[in-house]
Amino acid sequence: MHLILEQGHEGMEEQLDMQLTYIEQKTQTVLYHIKSNSFYDDFKIVEVKASRLIHAALKPFAVFFACKQLVLEMPDEDGTVLTDEKWSAYILSQLISNAVKYVPEKGKVSIGVKRDKSQTKVTIKNQGGGIKPQEIAHVFDKGYTSYYARADNKATGYGLYLAKKLADQLGHTLVCTSEYGDYTVFTLTFLRD
Repeated sequence: MHLILEQGHEGMEEQLDMQLTYIEQKTQTVLYHIKSNSFYDDFKIVEVKASRLIHAALKPFAVFFACKQLVLEMPDEDGTVLTDEKWSAYILSQLISNAVKYVPEKGKVSIGVKRDKSQTKVTIKNQGGGIKPQEIAHVFDKGYTSYYARADNKATGYGLYLAKKLADQLGHTLVCTSEYGDYTVFTLTFLRD
């Protein structure tokens, strides 16, 4: 980070902020992993608005949206869910992190909320490279990194694994769909009862 500041180029503050956010995300993943082993000692199920979870998860990524000039589509619909607010916001932050990491500059990230009588679904979609069909079944595997993730040498293959583990522990469903070369969608489903 000192090197970035020493270069003195215009816009370096944003680059530094992005790197700090990246470090904070990785540190947070380590801490959540440690806590996940004693998960049931630190959770509280409450009724919370999906929009509140989304906004909490989005906040650290504002600089990424600005630097990459990304378009963000937010949901028109909202709904309440029964969950642990802290753990669920962390899960969504991992999905948003993945979305902004792999969307090209000036690309689009869409967040949606759909609800019916028994469940509320939060979707996070990015336009971009997508995931190869042979890799889609492995995105939640511990330590697995995709073709694109290996190319940038920054991925650990742990964020999505932990997101899935926590979603399962909370009784939520987390799935991924993708069209290679076009988009990726992560869907977190909260049951209503």
